Amino acid sequence: MVHKYKKWASLLIFGLIACSNLIPKEEGYSNRLNEISKNGFVSASVIDMTTGEEIVTFNEQKRLVPASLTKIFTSAAAFELIGNDYRFSTKFFLHTEKSAHKQSLIIQGVGDPTLGSDRWDETKEEYLFSEIVNYLKKKKVRVIEDIILDDHLFSGITYPSKRNWEDIANYYGAAPNALTFKENTFRLTLSSPQKIGKTCKVVSTDPPIDKHFKCFVKSSTVNKDSAYIYGHPQMDNWYVSGSIPAGRSSFTIKGALPDPPKTLADRLRKYLSGHGISMQGEVKKGVVDHYKGKVLLVEHQSPSLNQIISVVNKKSFNLYADHLFFQIAISSGKEANWDNASIVLQSFWNKRIPDFSGTFYDGSGLSPFNRFSAKDMTEALCYVEKSEYSENFKNTLSVAGRDGTLKSLFNSEEGIEGAFIGKSGSMNGVLNYCGYLTSSSGKKYAVCIMVNGFNESFSEVRQHVSEFLNHVMQNE
Repeated sequence: MVHKYKKWASLLIFGLIACSNLIPKEEGYSNRLNEISKNGFVSASVIDMTTGEEIVTFNEQKRLVPASLTKIFTSAAAFELIGNDYRFSTKFFLHTEKSAHKQSLIIQGVGDPTLGSDRWDETKEEYLFSEIVNYLKKKKVRVIEDIILDDHLFSGITYPSKRNWEDIANYYGAAPNALTFKENTFRLTLSSPQKIGKTCKVVSTDPPIDKHFKCFVKSSTVNKDSAYIYGHPQMDNWYVSGSIPAGRSSFTIKGALPDPPKTLADRLRKYLSGHGISMQGEVKKGVVDHYKGKVLLVEHQSPSLNQIISVVNKKSFNLYADHLFFQIAISSGKEANWDNASIVLQSFWNKRIPDFSGTFYDGSGLSPFNRFSAKDMTEALCYVEKSEYSENFKNTLSVAGRDGTLKSLFNSEEGIEGAFIGKSGSMNGVLNYCGYLTSSSGKKYAVCIMVNGFNESFSEVRQHVSEFLNHVMQNE
């Protein structure tokens, strides 16, 4: 089996080098590509952005699982349809019921993915809540009757149909909400016995959530988190499975909040109480337009779209990408849901790329049912290069060997670090790269290489990609 892996690695490198040497009629060329395809699926495309010439064509129209390369299509469409400087504005209203002399707080969700996030000072929970308290005190409000949550903007099905069960309840699979809060993430703390193979215990959740957890996690000699949370908002009983290191009194994993608006309201109520404003009523759902005579208290703005997309592409953050996906639907006058967003994104690229073959089921690439080819990607990169938002877009990409998801690419190769900016995408059996490559002589290339169904380790496949990009850069 080891010899088989070595043979595949050699064939992959040899085939890619042959492809980059521009000898499509070389004797045996197609045979080598067929050999590679027996041990893994590869789609590669390189386009000279000055001349439009296709430098590499290697199964370039083969549709493969793109993983997080999907975020390139989503973020580029967001720049064009929503705008670089766009900011989400969550509104907090004070409503007075004059007949009963009661005042309630209404929160209108607009799909801001950053509300309560710790990534920026102005989005943190403390900053947001202190704003609300200050305005309530200015209006001499000392008692709040109800907190009314308007999250109807995302009123469709909560979760996409084309997503793996194990992804739904874990932080990286958190679904968008009109009132997303703290990146829809909670922390589950476990303790593990010293003995290997023994069942662990659930200690706590932060913030607290109304779910009962059954623990099947085992203590392990492996010093990493291999535990997964399983459940969905309509289930009362969730479970945790997998393994964590043995002998830990406190080991934390992250899950997807089942009810982000409720968590927001619960945290806000506690904060108000601690700052001299009591709450006598309840937390309930409502639509802001139904409350006449309301007064705008606070309009909380998110960071700019440009800043949000930097997190999407550099950190490969699924939740933010799927929020953009929904916002793309809204920007086109459609209701925000998975189906509409898929239609809008599909239509956007169908109109801009001839013979576009991509299929989208989400905006993040977490769905294993998304499909497109390396040629689709390089054509999209060339389109973006000619757009007015090109520089803003490129500034959101990772730099090979330096930051984001490309930090481990080229980091030890002399003169190559920084020559490639782009995005990676990976999941089980999938490792893909795309972006802009600058050659030794200054030529600019749009590049995509997708490898699916491989048998080697991720580090070995990453090395093959590194060598491929090096050949494109050095052998023009």
